[in-house]
Amino acid sequence: MPSDEKLSANFVILEGRIGEQPTSKTTDNGKLIVGLLVGVENNKRDEADRPGVDYIPVTVFGPLGETCLRRCVIGAHVCCQCKVGVWEKQRDDGGVFRNVQIMAFQVAFLDNVSEAGEGEAEADGEDFFGR
Repeated sequence: MPSDEKLSANFVILEGRIGEQPTSKTTDNGKLIVGLLVGVENNKRDEADRPGVDYIPVTVFGPLGETCLRRCVIGAHVCCQCKVGVWEKQRDDGGVFRNVQIMAFQVAFLDNVSEAGEGEAEADGEDFFGR
């Protein structure tokens, strides 16, 4: 990371439903990057008094990303344990550019639908529910 950038990391858990089919790309060195859109309820209500939804972009890497590509369909109920990275870079005009990225390192699939007996996917070890 260049010396004029600063990174801070926090952790969040997002529980919601997949809002669109995952996207994927592969870096020049062959690393898989998967993008999920997780819909989470917010405090706003619509005309029918249903809760509103915010769609949060989540990035998943490597083998966990491969599992998400196979398992995440629109409407799938997931719970993601994530790091939140905030990069700051000084702009030429003296201002600060901020970029926020939410990166999942564990994903639990909460629907009863499973693939080959899988109930959840994790980066390594047991999932964050201790199973």
